[in-house]
Amino acid sequence: MPVAKARDVDVNAMFQRWGESMKGCLRAALGALAIWAAAAMPGHAEDKTIRMGTMSWEDLTPITGITKKMLEEAGYTVKVTSFSEWGIAYAALAKGDTQVMVSQTDYVARDYWNRNKNRLEKLSPVSHGLYQGIAVPKYVPIDSVDRLNESSDKFGGKIIGIEPGAGLMRDTANTVSAYGVKLRLIEGSTAGMTAALKSAFDRQDWIAVTL
Repeated sequence: MPVAKARDVDVNAMFQRWGESMKGCLRAALGALAIWAAAAMPGHAEDKTIRMGTMSWEDLTPITGITKKMLEEAGYTVKVTSFSEWGIAYAALAKGDTQVMVSQTDYVARDYWNRNKNRLEKLSPVSHGLYQGIAVPKYVPIDSVDRLNESSDKFGGKIIGIEPGAGLMRDTANTVSAYGVKLRLIEGSTAGMTAALKSAFDRQDWIAVTL
């Protein structure tokens, strides 16, 4: 459409160079396109700043860094904002406060994507092969969901989860129900889950988390 042609950055061409091994990069289809179109208009050609959102996750940090580097090599200044929760990150993207974000739209953040997809556009894949589920440390001798109940006391009767609106939480709740797991799924945040996992691991305590 005309707005896309007016963009000062050919982001689609940039990501095509990465090939088909990529998955999940988004940009806002309304607010962001308007901003990028304005950047190409007379009198605004000097404005070559892109606002990128990211989550403070180990798997997303490198992908965000690579995207930032490629844009900088194309002559752009990239300002990165880190978010602690998917809901806040998606709200910022949908409003145009950020223009680009890497996200697992089909997995962890699926619910947030579905709520905002009319205002967003999937730009390019950036990774494949994501696994998610209930995880325990390697020193815990349990390798299947149906064995969680036999040691529910050691897990404190709970599974430490992340944000309640995440697709991962819905899928985990369905699994808990299907397998009759007696552990309670606790809603929280990704940062809280990570902190609890590290604390338990340092003490070699038993813990079950959503990952």
